[in-house]
Amino acid sequence: NRLDEDYDDINVEEIEEAWNRALEINDMIRQGVTVSGAQLMNWELKKPPVLKPGANLTKFADVSERKAALWRHTGYDLYHKARVAVVVFSGGMDTRMGDNLPKGTLDIGLLSHKSIFQLYIERVRRLQHLVYRKYRRAAHIPVYIMCNRDNRYVIEDFFRENEFFGMREQDLMFFTQGYSPMCNVNGKFLLAEKHRIAMYPNGNGGVFRALMEQGMISDMKSRGVTCLFMCSIDNLLAKVGDPTFIGYCEATKAEAGLKVVEKLHPDESFGVFCSKVTKKQYEDIDGDGKLDAVVKVKAAVLEFFEIPEDLRRRRTQMTNGLPPLELGSGNLSQYFFRIEFIKRSHALTTKRWHLIRKGMPYVDLKSGKKVMPAPKEKNAYRLELFVFDIFEWTKSVVGLEVERDEFAVVKNMYGNDSPQTALQAMGKLHQRWIIAAGGMFEDTRQSTEREDSKCEISPLVSFGGEDLEGHFPSRIALPFYLPSQQELLEFSAASSAQTRRPSTHYLDWYSELAQRELEVELQGTLGPIMEMIEDTTKHHYTGETAEETEVLPPTPRMEELQQKRGAKGGSKGKGKGGSPRSGRTSAGDDSPGSAGSSPRTGTARSGRLSGQDDEHKVEKLKSLAADAPKSAGLPKTTRYG
Repeated sequence: NRLDEDYDDINVEEIEEAWNRALEINDMIRQGVTVSGAQLMNWELKKPPVLKPGANLTKFADVSERKAALWRHTGYDLYHKARVAVVVFSGGMDTRMGDNLPKGTLDIGLLSHKSIFQLYIERVRRLQHLVYRKYRRAAHIPVYIMCNRDNRYVIEDFFRENEFFGMREQDLMFFTQGYSPMCNVNGKFLLAEKHRIAMYPNGNGGVFRALMEQGMISDMKSRGVTCLFMCSIDNLLAKVGDPTFIGYCEATKAEAGLKVVEKLHPDESFGVFCSKVTKKQYEDIDGDGKLDAVVKVKAAVLEFFEIPEDLRRRRTQMTNGLPPLELGSGNLSQYFFRIEFIKRSHALTTKRWHLIRKGMPYVDLKSGKKVMPAPKEKNAYRLELFVFDIFEWTKSVVGLEVERDEFAVVKNMYGNDSPQTALQAMGKLHQRWIIAAGGMFEDTRQSTEREDSKCEISPLVSFGGEDLEGHFPSRIALPFYLPSQQELLEFSAASSAQTRRPSTHYLDWYSELAQRELEVELQGTLGPIMEMIEDTTKHHYTGETAEETEVLPPTPRMEELQQKRGAKGGSKGKGKGGSPRSGRTSAGDDSPGSAGSSPRTGTARSGRLSGQDDEHKVEKLKSLAADAPKSAGLPKTTRYG
């Protein structure tokens, strides 16, 4: 019976406890919890600032270019040492996009017709190239994609169909998040069908348990990974694996971090990064057996629907202009975690559940018929875990506030946070990159989401606006797409009608792209050797040398060496009863050093050949060069874009 199987898969006691805990968590006032904004960190001091309990924030716009470059270098160094992996959340049901297809596989309307998955993977490939270019050694960044049990095989097939968009197959891993039952307002399970319990993915906070139970953490440890970059699949402008952010978190020595943007309006649906101050707690601090009142400060992210309206609209006191919101750090859903912290705390995350109100069709137990709720009716609760609830089990968390150039989410089919708004944000950003690199547009047109005015730069050309100088010698007409030399010829992305379009990433080992990829691998191996050949001063000999007045021992004649070898071989052969060995060359041999090819004169003692021998050697080389196949030359440095 399928109903019995579903029920057996559910830990009823755990779900009941989760329900009760979720009711308590949603009532902050009863818990005695107050909320305050994140504390700003001062990076103008010589020493890194000391982390304070709770939420610590750095505004990237206020950081010096020297400090930012240092963080970026630290991030590149961690990638070079294979210490960082990327985790992508793609376990949602994507019901708001009007299709059952995973959001990351959809063609959202780019000029290139690339899917979000392809954009993410190409940004990782570009990052690998930047690391290679800096260290002259190939870097391979593992990517782990969290799916749900309904879309996992669709996503895996999508990647296989597109040859993993140029990534190595062994560097892409897929795993499945857990599920929790849907409940009505009274906490009773709902039926999706007559004999099936309504189940739903348990939220992005299920990533830690899934990573541990499905062997992903073990795989990371075997690769030497020590920290993770995590992000959701819905942000078109996410800097996947951002090395500056990784370096910033490493510089602070924090166990967890996240990226935020400034929240401009109270009604923006960001979760907010803040500190939760809990006063109604009692612990025996001094060991006298009596409970003492304790004030605990913990970093947290409060979702939009969890914040009371008066607190959401509260602003700080300022004298000039509109004061910023007191809770003004909007969560970008991009995180940093250390592996050891996850291993220590993953089991505790299941103690913090959240109740999400949803409209859910269900089967009525009495009539056996399916009931459809009204369009705006929310008749059910979904139990979810949030990834940032793990902040509860670390002393301090760091946040990096970045520009809104990194925010363009796709959540709805139309309106706010739709493909249209995301395309507009990407076009404006890439247009600014081009102008900053010296490019100019015809009629000073502005990029929009319309087909005749889109602007797009391939992630394989630039990760964050770098390396664009010199690409735009003449005025640019919109629409404009700047591809890379590394663009592949075919790929696929699903449209809303579930059709396939030709795309840009199919790996053909006989293609020019494959040869370039192999060339990059070759340079990673031969880079130091080529560097020594091209610039001999870098490897100049500095050891002991002879003085000009010193007399060097005479160079031994080749004939004398041959006689010694022959005598030694002959005596050795006779002693063992075998045939005596002769010298390796004979008078008629044409090998170098033989009497037939280069007879020695008196000048041979100084190690130089006579003029006649020089002419013979030149003729020999000419004949060899004439018979040899034409060379393709030394490999050139492959450069994206």
